[in-house]
Amino acid sequence: MQKFNAKKFREIVDEKFPYIPEDAEKMIINREATRPNAAALSVESYGMLALAAVAGYIRHKKTNYDALLGMNLTRDQAKNRVRVQVMEIERRWGLQECF
Repeated sequence: MQKFNAKKFREIVDEKFPYIPEDAEKMIINREATRPNAAALSVESYGMLALAAVAGYIRHKKTNYDALLGMNLTRDQAKNRVRVQVMEIERRWGLQECF
């Protein structure tokens, strides 16, 4: 069974988000490395994983997404409300293009 390659994942995160704060990057990498299915992922899928993981981190840690969920909004409604904030932070962290 292959092991999650945290070094390679970090390289991809750094490539996609060159200005990501170090503490955020560490939290994201640690979280992904400890997911039960992390070892099952191919290195080729790390790019999409990086985009999703960083967006999730921003949504939960840098916006009021969780408070919106507490106000009985659905996940999709809450995501829609914070989408612009998430995209702005992604751009500040250096993301140029998603797809």
